[in-house]
Amino acid sequence: MTTLNEPAVSAQQLSAQILATIFGEAAQNFDMTQGTVIGNTDVRVIYLSTDIIHAIYNTLTYEAGSAWALILKNCGLVWGKRVCASLEKELQAVGHQSLGGLCVDSYIDLLEVYFANHGWGKMRFSLDDAQSHGVVRASLTNSLFAHTLAEVFEPVDYMIAGMLQSIFSEISGQDLQCLQISYGYAGKSTSEFIISGAARISALEQLKIQDMSPNEALDRLKITQ
Repeated sequence: MTTLNEPAVSAQQLSAQILATIFGEAAQNFDMTQGTVIGNTDVRVIYLSTDIIHAIYNTLTYEAGSAWALILKNCGLVWGKRVCASLEKELQAVGHQSLGGLCVDSYIDLLEVYFANHGWGKMRFSLDDAQSHGVVRASLTNSLFAHTLAEVFEPVDYMIAGMLQSIFSEISGQDLQCLQISYGYAGKSTSEFIISGAARISALEQLKIQDMSPNEALDRLKITQ
């Protein structure tokens, strides 16, 4: 991925037309006979209903107990790689440019549109601490998992965390981890995540982050080596 000092396609150049071509309804081919939805580069699109998510959660907790969270995060890791490959293919097809040719702002715009248009929720990324502390912060409003599994009073966005970990590891070429530090429940509408080096996130996980606010968890990570 290009750095801020290198020439790249600007956020403005990643036009609304290109985003509409990639994510718009016209870009999808619905085959009701086969039960498939195919994107404009022959990439299969998958829709998750609330009933399916409930069934997945109930089955995993019955079969695997607390390991359901790890299973979903591993699914997210695989899916995140598919997201990167899919976006690369689609961007080259409609914009004649690669993900590696985008500036940081353009890549973030692309990811935010992806999450919203695929129904995961409204994702916003903060890079304020990326250069100074090696930390990316992500906020997901109206999370699909949190909304669907509102009766589960613990974090449920493990697949999202896996996706973010995989996507940013691909972007940076580094071994990163993603940790959910707050979650939408009991009237809250936002799930928050922090993405950083694997060793730093692992050290933070050993602490009682459930007793910290998102800002406190972020501050603690900043001083973790």
